[in-house]
Amino acid sequence: MFTADPVLGFRLRPNYHGAYGAGPTAIPVTTNSWGLRDHEYGPRSSDGLRIYVAGDSLVFGYRVPLEESFTKILERALQRQLEGRRVEVVNGGVPRYGTVQEIDLFERIVDLVEPNLVLLELSGPNDVVDNIDFARYPSPGRFGAWWMPSVGNWIRVRSQLYAWVRHRRSLSSARREDRLSVALGTHAVTPAAHVEKGLVLTENAIAQFVSAVHRRRIPCAIFVAPDREQVDARLWDAMLARHGLAATAYDRRQPSERLVQFARRAGIPALDLLPAFQAQQAPLYGGVHWTPRGHAVAAEAMVAFLRESGLLEAATGTSPERADSSGTVH
Repeated sequence: MFTADPVLGFRLRPNYHGAYGAGPTAIPVTTNSWGLRDHEYGPRSSDGLRIYVAGDSLVFGYRVPLEESFTKILERALQRQLEGRRVEVVNGGVPRYGTVQEIDLFERIVDLVEPNLVLLELSGPNDVVDNIDFARYPSPGRFGAWWMPSVGNWIRVRSQLYAWVRHRRSLSSARREDRLSVALGTHAVTPAAHVEKGLVLTENAIAQFVSAVHRRRIPCAIFVAPDREQVDARLWDAMLARHGLAATAYDRRQPSERLVQFARRAGIPALDLLPAFQAQQAPLYGGVHWTPRGHAVAAEAMVAFLRESGLLEAATGTSPERADSSGTVH
């Protein structure tokens, strides 16, 4: 399902037909000619609404059929609200991508997708970890001193031995502990220096992504997806106890609140999904990923956010009065 890429490291293979995962949890996956988990698209209609959603495995729809994923539920909900106008929500999610990779992927395919609204999903702690990882081996010149010579880049992409060694390292207990340390550190009231560096890198990547979208005169917004421990107080308390962390030194609302506030200070519309998820009783997570109900709750919150923020009007030229007042998603 994946193919090597000299800049992104890897990306979804175009025109792939198969499955992701193994056994009873495997899901059918089909990618289009753009290398996205979605159907084929033609040119956008002149009066249509086409939304591109960038993100990681949550947007991709890990362990759920495509039609039960966030993008397709959102598409159906907006189609009901904007009767007479064609609505398309393009699934730009790639498992294991961080914000930095999502910038490059967007810039490559934006002229093919032709969106008139772009949404960027952030997975809080997970994105910070992924951005730190990718920043160690980016294309030359992207982030100052963090770079790899072209020969090294060639080895990273082409060498099976390198891929095997890196895979074995990723499975090592030390590597897992390193990633866990950063992820936990993003919840800290006062993050450690290496975690703060990752948070700042993520904020800079948000700004760069939005700037790339705005250069094309396309409206853009972000939305932040919480971890299950942020949503469930019992899981949060158990996590702190399991790792011997003091409750007073950690904030359950972080890093979601920090990333949302950063965006808003920069004039970027931002949606924090944490309150909407905390208001639910039904299970929203299967492991660390959303259940079909989790995808539906996220889409319902997004419908209300798009209507209230004026982004639908900016993207389509519709007036608020033309939109249905109901944000219910089926």
